[in-house]
Amino acid sequence: MQLLTILVPTKDYKIGLQRIIESIPEKHSKIKIIISDDSRTDVIKKYIYSINRKNITYIKNKKTLGLAKNWNQLLSNCESKYFMFLHNDDFINDKFFFDKFYKFLKEKDNPDIISCATRIINYKIKLKKLHIKSPLRKFLYLISRKYILKRNYIGPVSSLIIKNNKIPKFDTEIKWLVDVDFYYRIFKNNKIFFTDQLEIISEFNNESSQHFQNRKIISELNKKEFNYLVKKYNLNSLKVSILKFFDPFFWLAIRAANLVI
Repeated sequence: MQLLTILVPTKDYKIGLQRIIESIPEKHSKIKIIISDDSRTDVIKKYIYSINRKNITYIKNKKTLGLAKNWNQLLSNCESKYFMFLHNDDFINDKFFFDKFYKFLKEKDNPDIISCATRIINYKIKLKKLHIKSPLRKFLYLISRKYILKRNYIGPVSSLIIKNNKIPKFDTEIKWLVDVDFYYRIFKNNKIFFTDQLEIISEFNNESSQHFQNRKIISELNKKEFNYLVKKYNLNSLKVSILKFFDPFFWLAIRAANLVI
């Protein structure tokens, strides 16, 4: 059994995929890459066949599956002990990333989930910033598991390394909050290790990103899908109302604390 599988959902972004593959040296024999290609063209397919990497499994979808279904297909084909996603606009920029990962597994007694740092790069102005640092991610996780449904303090799905053990599938009814819904379910009864020593780079405002493609309707999607999650998990209406009222002030305090840290 492989130790770690990198799950790569890709769609019409060869440069992003190439960057991901080049960041995962073949010397890491315990690591496998599975690519699920949702592209309408054969650009990705031709690239994969041209590089001839032995540790890659490539899946070309006959028809476009969409975000959640494509992610679920990757999960269904994953058989390693751990897995992590790397999306088109996410990548690793640390040559010691996997060495650190092996070390953490030994030191932290094989945690169920490793929450990595996310460094966000604004694609247009090239500005870099760290998302939410590990002490605050841990704090928010400990005070309320439900808060993740309101604010994504974890980062992209790519920032998690997850033990492949009875992992739920992504909800295909959701388009925008599909990641936080997934977090909410996997956080229960799992041992989580928060670190900033493992870091994922995530491009913001890249035309391939989910954020860019939905930028005009994000606010509307967020409200609609948050209400969907409230009903899905039968959350207390009074607590939800209190959360909506205090959340802007609380989140502002968290962002300020993040800058101080």
